[in-house]
Amino acid sequence: MRKTNRNGKTAGIIASIAMMTFLAAKPVMVSAEDLTTDRNEIVTTAEQNISTYTLDMNDKNPLDTLKREVMTKYAESASIDNEETDLTGAVLTADGFDRTTPGLQTVNLTLTVPAKTENENAGTLYTETAFIELENNGPTLLLKAEEVTVDLNSSFSYKDNIGYIASQDGLLPAIKESDNVDVTTEGTYQCTLEAVDAKGNKTSASFNVTVKKPAEVIRAEEEARIAAEKAAAEAAARAAAEEAARLAAAQAAAQAAVTYSASAPANPTGSSIADYALQFVGSPYVWGGTSPAGFDCSGFTQYVYAQFGISLPRTSYGQELVGTIVSPANAMPGDLVTYNNHSAIYIGNGQIVNAMSPGQGVAVCSMYAITNGNMQIHRI
Repeated sequence: MRKTNRNGKTAGIIASIAMMTFLAAKPVMVSAEDLTTDRNEIVTTAEQNISTYTLDMNDKNPLDTLKREVMTKYAESASIDNEETDLTGAVLTADGFDRTTPGLQTVNLTLTVPAKTENENAGTLYTETAFIELENNGPTLLLKAEEVTVDLNSSFSYKDNIGYIASQDGLLPAIKESDNVDVTTEGTYQCTLEAVDAKGNKTSASFNVTVKKPAEVIRAEEEARIAAEKAAAEAAARAAAEEAARLAAAQAAAQAAVTYSASAPANPTGSSIADYALQFVGSPYVWGGTSPAGFDCSGFTQYVYAQFGISLPRTSYGQELVGTIVSPANAMPGDLVTYNNHSAIYIGNGQIVNAMSPGQGVAVCSMYAITNGNMQIHRI
């Protein structure tokens, strides 16, 4: 890091001046004759070349203004390598500066201009002792912040954002305030303050007021929403389960009624077997089922024939081996019809009744609708 005092001058002045032309006004150099006694300052010969910087007490960012003026001075009096230093990242410290005290102040300034590259020697450090003339052309009105956040449905007072207020006569200035802040509605509003001293001099300042819900309220509302959705989902699941249970109970009751009303005739015929089997249309399909509460294909045929005293094997493969095989053209109601891995009962006119699938239950269909293959007609 290169260090330069207030009298240091090096090469590169022309490039520095070109880089700094956008900056504010130049500092003023004063001599002992220029300083009056009302500033309470006695300037010695050694101090005649000390820079004086003039600032307004109502400047919102006085250090930024001071930094621009100091950088302007060093652009003309010292070398700043435009290729290696970062002027936008320069930092100014002003020890002894009090923005609330009007008049002349003596401060120690340090301007640090960082490097753009990794070269540690590219950055520059400037130091000097200087005068700051803090002018007060009206009431001083300083805000704590330019942006203020207020909780929804709370209260708002412009006084909470006044950081400092004073006038040259020592009397507290009057405050005129105007705003459109509505604490019941979320949004961004503006508040304007005007300080008026006894002579009628005015100073104004404005700041934005954002009204929004507190974070804890937003969090509580989100938790409540999630809890409500969860409760609604649980209630819907319970309702669906209760409805399913009701339907199952109703179906079981209907099946029980069919079971007890459907009694096999004492003298069975093929037609009576077919008619009896048809009473179970609508019963559910249950894999491994052998009762009206739920049938699979071979369980259905075994159950129906058993009501007439006819015993069939439990599986469709076993049932393929019973009875006498007849042609489809000679099929009669009551005949057993088997396919690969499926069993049914012939009811006439090319139709069969069978436990088809979980989606269809016991139903009637064409004997040719079953596509398992190897259809056989068994006369029992």
